[in-house]
Amino acid sequence: MSNFKIIFTDYVRTVFQLEVDIRFWKGFVDTSIDKYQEDNPANTWIHAAGFSIYNIPLGGGTWLQTSKDTKAIEIEDLPKNNKDFFTWIMNVSLVRVYNSLELLLVKAIQVEYYPGLADPGKGRKEINKIHEAVRNDLKSAGLSAETKNQRHLIEFLKWKSAEFCLFMEVSVNPANWKTNWRNYFEWISTLRNLIAHQEMLVTPDVWNDMNSIAGDMLAHYFEAPVDRKNTEMLRPLDVQLFLNFVSHINDFAGNTLKYVAGESTMSFIGLDPA
Repeated sequence: MSNFKIIFTDYVRTVFQLEVDIRFWKGFVDTSIDKYQEDNPANTWIHAAGFSIYNIPLGGGTWLQTSKDTKAIEIEDLPKNNKDFFTWIMNVSLVRVYNSLELLLVKAIQVEYYPGLADPGKGRKEINKIHEAVRNDLKSAGLSAETKNQRHLIEFLKWKSAEFCLFMEVSVNPANWKTNWRNYFEWISTLRNLIAHQEMLVTPDVWNDMNSIAGDMLAHYFEAPVDRKNTEMLRPLDVQLFLNFVSHINDFAGNTLKYVAGESTMSFIGLDPA
């Protein structure tokens, strides 16, 4: 098995299972809620919870401290709670998919351009070595080594591969959108950061920034803020659209490997025409 096929297999192992889990459990939960509401037509609460922490004095002994706020779920609340639950499941899943993509990029760079460095799949130290090598070589070539949103990785691959450079200017879906792969990667990097570091909250400035980068795809896959002046939670429109969104990330991953490896088909990573 080639190194590139191993890289892609590792990526697929994570992303494919995630897609299967989300699709199955969304359908299963939807059906279960419908059946539960059918069997229990009278509304009543079915779950309640409170919040508490332990006060831990330096002198020893602990005391439980509780909040006056409680949360309850009633039968009629189940569809809304179902939607809210899968909202954060999809958001967190996006971070995992992005991290898998980032590792794929780093591994591909190591295999093709830095074979003398250790496999970045071994750990953070090895990953950092690849990032350092990329930044140093970009600076030596007089190119931008900006690390925000992993721009240095994209800049490096564009520098090293003429075909990848051309690919980044191609529209993700020419029939529907103007957004190209370069802007798409910048956008999903922004999404990953706001989920991981901003509690999934979208400020008006961040929404406007994303809209300027990939407005057509943003409108297709995510709910617009109810009030553009307020900070609101990032919400994918629905599960099927979210899985379609993830499929674009898969396309980006596979095609990036193809151009880095100098291939013309996907057979080198174990994929055949459907």
